[in-house]
Amino acid sequence: MSKTKTVEFQIKKNIGIIILKNEKKLNAWDYDMRSTIIKIFKKQKHNKKIKALVITGSGTKAFCSGQDLHEMSKFTHKDVIKWINQFKILYSCIRSFEKPIVGAINGVAAGSGFQLALLTDIRISHKNAKFGQVEINSGVVSIIGPWIIEKVLGFSNCVELCLTGKLVSGEEAKNKGIIHHFTNKKDVLKKSIKIARDLSLKPTNAMTLTKRRLWQIFKADLNEIFKSAIIYHKKSFNSGEPQKVSKKFLKK
Repeated sequence: MSKTKTVEFQIKKNIGIIILKNEKKLNAWDYDMRSTIIKIFKKQKHNKKIKALVITGSGTKAFCSGQDLHEMSKFTHKDVIKWINQFKILYSCIRSFEKPIVGAINGVAAGSGFQLALLTDIRISHKNAKFGQVEINSGVVSIIGPWIIEKVLGFSNCVELCLTGKLVSGEEAKNKGIIHHFTNKKDVLKKSIKIARDLSLKPTNAMTLTKRRLWQIFKADLNEIFKSAIIYHKKSFNSGEPQKVSKKFLKK
């Protein structure tokens, strides 16, 4: 088992488990947390003992509430390139991983935390968990989120979720394809590990090549999207709106 302040990685038999550990902030992530997750994915990519991964959040309230607003409230447009490039590396590491990834969505998954959930292969949650692309509510433009949501959930859902910033739960989340399986709140991780174990028993070569092809499909317009993200987020942060709205939210 390896552990930092905000991320824990453990192995149960041949299943790797990544736990986001920023419970006080609903497992919101910052640069350091994302850096740690990137390192885990790069290291486990060639670990033949690991046959599948599970990603979950600590506590009972949140999977990942997205960007840490304390960090973002201090952003200048110069911070945008580093910020977006890190997300490009992180999201590429996740989707290019040639072993199955199960999302144990134990609570709210919002903003980039929602994107993280959608990047997993199979998603397990409970009916009271909430999901949404809430960035617009914080004055943040959605560029990368719509790309992921459109690929996973379709264009109509993408438009609705990105423009309204609403959170959905229960059957609505299931009907939209956000969640594949529901279970009791206390059993989310247990069921996720079981599904990961079932997937780990699939023929190795077939799994590797299938995941490789899925990554080829997914990444077709990746470079263009992240270039656009830098351009649009620079404009957004230059306006001062995201910083202003974030600071206002943090004072509540």
